[in-house]
Amino acid sequence: MTSLTSEELGYYRLNRRAWTLLAPVYDSVTAPFSRLRCTVAELVPLAAGARVLDVATGTGAQAFAFAEKAREVVGVDISPAM
Repeated sequence: MTSLTSEELGYYRLNRRAWTLLAPVYDSVTAPFSRLRCTVAELVPLAAGARVLDVATGTGAQAFAFAEKAREVVGVDISPAM
């Protein structure tokens, strides 16, 4: 396993600080896009019993939109605050 560079560590620190501040208001700021999330989920052709992985799920809004169609949805995010 390799060590992270100081640049990488700085990126992760900045990421944690930024999303800790933005997470509480993220859904209200992105509310105008909620219909778009449903449209994206409708347009993606999923097979019966499909499983969806939502990477960088944030608050999970897109994952919830896919939950209407998929058998299982898993969301992961680098930010604990999200």
